Amino acid sequence: MSKLKAHEFLHLQEHIRSEIAAANGYREMVSQCQDPELKRFVETQAQVAENVVQQLQSFLQS
Repeated sequence: MSKLKAHEFLHLQEHIRSEIAAANGYREMVSQCQDPELKRFVETQAQVAENVVQQLQSFLQS
């Protein structure tokens, strides 16, 4: 794999921060949800965001 350019690296870091913020927001919403179906949906979205964070972080470490 070729090395990332500085702007590419910064873009990935910003994307990771955005996904972390999204996951945190979803987790906060889950704690406030009363509707079981909506709660499951929001939990799924939180997990998706957390998976994206893991994938991007592993990409940066490789």
